[in-house]
Amino acid sequence: MQETPTRIKFKKTLGKRPDIFLIPGRFARDWLGILTGCAVFYSLLNPFIPIDPWQMGAFCLTLIMTHWILIGDSPWKYGGKFHKARTMVRGHPKFDIDLENTNQKPLKQKVGHRRVGTKKKRVVDAIEDELDLVCPVRFELKGKHVGAYLLQKNRTLRVVWAFKWKGINSTLSKDEAQKIAELIESGLKQIPQGEELTINVGTFSEDQERVAELKELIKRSAGVPENEFLLKWAISRVQRLTQLGKHNPKFLRIYLTYTLDGGTSKSQDWIERILGQAEQFWKAYVNKGEQQYRQQLEASLNNAFNYGYMQSLQLLENSLKWQVEPMTEEEIWLCDWKKFNKGNAPPIPQLLILNQDGLDWQINSSVHITTELFASGCPILDKQWVQIPGINSYVGAAVWEKKPLKEYIGVGAYLAQLLDGSAVLNEQSVTNTEIVVQFTQANQAIVQKDTQDLVKQANMNATIAQNRQRLDPGAMFNTRKSLEDHEQLLEGKHAIRFGWVALVYRPTPEALNRAMQNFTSLFEGAVVTRETGYTDQIWLEALPFTWRTLLTSPYRRQILDTTEVAPALMPLVHDQTPDTHGVEFISRHGNTPLYFAPFDRPQHTIVLGKTGAGKTEMFSDVIFHFHLRDFHTFIIDSTRGDGSGSFDAITEFLGGAYFNTARECSNLLQTPDFRVFQDPEEYEAKFNLYRDTVLSGLMVLSLDKEAEGKTRRLYKQIFNLGLHEYFKDASITQRYNAAHDSGFGSSDWQKMPTLHDLIKFIHVDYMPAVTSDIEQAIGAIRLQLESCLVGKIGRAIASPSTFRTDSRLVVYALGNIDDDQDAAPLALSAYSSAITRALTVKKVFLPIDEGSYLFNYESFAEIAGAVCAKGRKAGIWFALLGQDLKSIKRSSVSSQILDNITTYLVGQIEFGAIAALVEEGIPEEILKNNTSRSFQPANSEFARQWLIRTADSCLFGNHYPSFAHHALLMNNTDEVAQRQTAYAQAKGDKFKAINALANQFRVNSIDGRANNLSARKKSSR
Repeated sequence: MQETPTRIKFKKTLGKRPDIFLIPGRFARDWLGILTGCAVFYSLLNPFIPIDPWQMGAFCLTLIMTHWILIGDSPWKYGGKFHKARTMVRGHPKFDIDLENTNQKPLKQKVGHRRVGTKKKRVVDAIEDELDLVCPVRFELKGKHVGAYLLQKNRTLRVVWAFKWKGINSTLSKDEAQKIAELIESGLKQIPQGEELTINVGTFSEDQERVAELKELIKRSAGVPENEFLLKWAISRVQRLTQLGKHNPKFLRIYLTYTLDGGTSKSQDWIERILGQAEQFWKAYVNKGEQQYRQQLEASLNNAFNYGYMQSLQLLENSLKWQVEPMTEEEIWLCDWKKFNKGNAPPIPQLLILNQDGLDWQINSSVHITTELFASGCPILDKQWVQIPGINSYVGAAVWEKKPLKEYIGVGAYLAQLLDGSAVLNEQSVTNTEIVVQFTQANQAIVQKDTQDLVKQANMNATIAQNRQRLDPGAMFNTRKSLEDHEQLLEGKHAIRFGWVALVYRPTPEALNRAMQNFTSLFEGAVVTRETGYTDQIWLEALPFTWRTLLTSPYRRQILDTTEVAPALMPLVHDQTPDTHGVEFISRHGNTPLYFAPFDRPQHTIVLGKTGAGKTEMFSDVIFHFHLRDFHTFIIDSTRGDGSGSFDAITEFLGGAYFNTARECSNLLQTPDFRVFQDPEEYEAKFNLYRDTVLSGLMVLSLDKEAEGKTRRLYKQIFNLGLHEYFKDASITQRYNAAHDSGFGSSDWQKMPTLHDLIKFIHVDYMPAVTSDIEQAIGAIRLQLESCLVGKIGRAIASPSTFRTDSRLVVYALGNIDDDQDAAPLALSAYSSAITRALTVKKVFLPIDEGSYLFNYESFAEIAGAVCAKGRKAGIWFALLGQDLKSIKRSSVSSQILDNITTYLVGQIEFGAIAALVEEGIPEEILKNNTSRSFQPANSEFARQWLIRTADSCLFGNHYPSFAHHALLMNNTDEVAQRQTAYAQAKGDKFKAINALANQFRVNSIDGRANNLSARKKSSR
C-alpha cells in the first residue's frame, strides 16, 4: 500500500451549539428556562405584590450570572457537590416467572424503597432495582452456541450480545494500522440508530489461572518430586511477579445491543408499531394475551438472533474485520461473578434457553440472579468511589471530558492513533484498571445543521468586526475551524457520540487516591479527570447488564466527533497470546502474559540468539513443559572440550539419560520391541518405518553427498536386500527378543545385534544376482562401514547401548567432532533413537542445540532436513537452537527445514543475522529491536527478552525462569563452579543444593528487593 500523508485531529466545533441571539448555545436551554420561570413568577406574583419590572429583570440577570459563574461548561461538577449517593441493600426480589402467564407483569420485578431502622428511620434502595438484568440467554440456533444478556426496562426488552477478542498486536506495521483505522472509521457508521457498541478492556494483576495450570501439572506429576520441586518454584516466581505488577492479564470484550420493541418487529414502520402495541394492550385488557406471551417472547428472541446477532457479527467480522468470538452464557456469568466475588462461581441461577425445540427455562436457584451476583456483599455507593466488599476493592472513575489538542500527521498517523488508544493500559504503572468506551449514533441532520449555524455565526461575527474596521483574530479562527469541520461533514465524514470511562480498583481509599492521581497524569492537557460527583452513577452505567447509556445521567457528557478519530479512543492494541497455556512470557507492553504451547499440535521451532542471549535457559523451560506432558525428549547438544554440555545439570536432576560420545555407547541398530504390535497392519507399518530409517542412515554413512544417482540407486538396492536378510535371520530375531526380555544392562542386552552384525549381510552371498558393479559396490560399502567402526565414533554407535534409551529425557552430547565423517553417525544415532521411540510412543521431541555449528556438517544437515520434512507424520516435534540462519541457508536442505518451521523465537542477535530472517518474513523494523543494547532487561530482573514469531504475529516478551530453573541451567565456568560448591555443601542432596542457590538468586533479584522493601514498610508501621 502506498503511504500517503494524512492529518487527523479532533473537531473542536462539533458538539457545540450555536448561540441564540446573545445567549451562548451551551447555556440556551438553562437560560431560557430561567427567563421563562422569572416571567411566570412575575405574572403570578405581580397582581398581589407589585414588583418593579426593573427589579425583576435585575433578579433574573443575577440568576443567569450566578448560573454562568457556578456551572460554566461543566454543570456536573457543580451538581456533583450536591449529589448524594443512595444507600443500597440487597432487596432479594422474588423470582416468579411463568412464561404461560406473564402478560400482566414484567419479567423482572422491582423491589422499591424500604424504610429501615428502629429509632431513626432511613430510606434504602434495593441494589437489584439498579440492574435491568432478567437473566442470561443461551441461543442454540443454526449450529451456533451463543450467550447474551436479556434486559428489561418497563415492558421493553433488550438483548446484549457479548464477544471476546484478543485485540491487535503492538508490532503492527504502518500499513496494517492504516487498514485497521480505515475499517473502524467506516464500520462505526453501521451501528444501528438507538443501539450501543461498547468496548470493555481491562488489565488486572492476577495469577489464578496460571497458578491453577501449574498446580494441575503438579497433580499430574504425582510421585515425581523433581517435577513438583521445579513447578513450585515456578509458582513462586509467578506470584511474586504478580505482586510487583508484572503479571497483568488483559481482557477485551465487545458488547452490542439489540432492542426489541415490545414484541413487535424492528423492521416495521412507526404506524405498524403503534398498531401492534395497541393490539397488545387490547389483548391484555380482555385477558386473551396470556397464552400468547410465550410465543411472543420466543418470536422476539428468534428475531433478536436472526437480525440482531447476525447484524452484530456482520459488523464486527466483516465490516471491522475483528476476529471476535461470541461468548457463551457460562463465560458471561463467570465474568460477571468475578466483578463482585472471589472463589468459584455457582451455576447460573436462571437461564433462558432458545433452541430448535422452542423456549425453556433452566432454574438452578430460587435466588434471583441479580441478588446472587452480590452474594459476597452489597456494594457501597459513594459519589467518589464504589466499595465492592466481595473483592475487597474501592473503585474510582476517570472520565474523558474534553477533546485533546493533539493532531496525527504523516504516514504514521494511523499507527500513532491506535497506539495512543491503548497507551495508558500498557503503562508499567497501570494495573487493576478497566476502560469502558461506548459509541452511539448521532443524528447526522442535526449535527450538520448545528455546524452550518456555527459557520453562519462565525461569519457574522467576522463581518461585524470588519464593519467596525478592527481585526478580530478570534472570529477569524472560529470561522476557519467551523468551515473546516463543516466541509468534512459535507465530504462524508460521519459524526458519532462516545463516552469514555476508566475504572480503577484499589484495596483502600488512600491507595485509590494515589492511583487515580497517577492515572489522570498520564494524559496530556487534562483531557481525563477523576470523577468526584457521580461515581456511583457512572459505575452503574458502565455495567453491561444495566440499560443505561454511558455518561448521559444526570448530565449528557458524551463527546461528539467523527468516526475518523475513534481509533485514538479505542484501547484495542495489546499483544495477543499465541496460546492459552504452556511456557510463559511477559509482554514488554503492559506486562501481559503470553503463552507458547508447541506441544499442543505437531510443529517445528527455531530459536536464535547470540552467545549469552539465554537460548538454553529459555528453551530448557520449553523442554521441561514437553517433559511434563509425557513427551519422550532427545536433545542433541554440542559439548565443550571437557565433555560437559548445557543440559548436564537439569538432565541429571530430572533423572534423564546422558549419552557422551567419549564415554557412552548408543546402538544404531537398537530396535523397539515389535512384539507389542498385535495388529498385523500396524506391525508392518511400524516395521517398515524403522527399516526405512536404518536404510537412510546406512546411505548417509556409506555415500558421499556428491555421489551420482545411479550409484545411489545401486547402494539402496544392496542395502534393501541386506536388511531383508538381516531381519529375516532367526538368530538375529532371537537375540533382539532376548535383549528386550532381559532388559537394559543384562547379559542378553550386551548380545543385542549391532552394526557389526549387519555388515555380514552386506555380502554377495545374499544377492540374488551378482555383477561386477554389485561386487564393487559391496566392497566399497563394507570398506566404508568397517573404517567407521574402527574409530571412536564407530565404538559409540556400534556397541550395545550403555544408557537407558527408553528414558523420557535423553541428551546426546556430541563432543570432539572433527569432520563430516564424525558428525554423520552421531546424528544418525540420535535420529534413529527418536524414530525408534516414536514407533512405540505417540509423542517425541527432538531439539538440537548449537545448530549453527552442527549445520556446518552437511550430513548432519541432511538428517535434520529429513526430520523436518517427515517428522510430523512420525510423531516427532523438532526444534533447532543456533546463533543465526546462515549455516542453515548454506546447506542443501535449507528449504526442507525452513519451509516446515512454524515458530521462531529470536533473542538478542547480531546485526548481520537480520537479513536471513527478513527473507523468512520477519519485518526488518521489528528485528532491529533485537540488536539494540537496551533489548535485554536489567540483570536484576533475571529475565531475557524474546521475539515470538508465529504464523500471523510478532510479539516481544520477557521470559522469567524460576530461580531453581536458573540454578540448573547457568553454564559459564564460574556459575558451574558455584553449582558444584552448592552440591558439595549439601552433601549431594540435589533438592537442598538447588533450593539454596535459588534462594540466593531470589535475594539478589527484583523479587527479593521488593520483599525487603515490603518488610521494612511493615516494620515501620
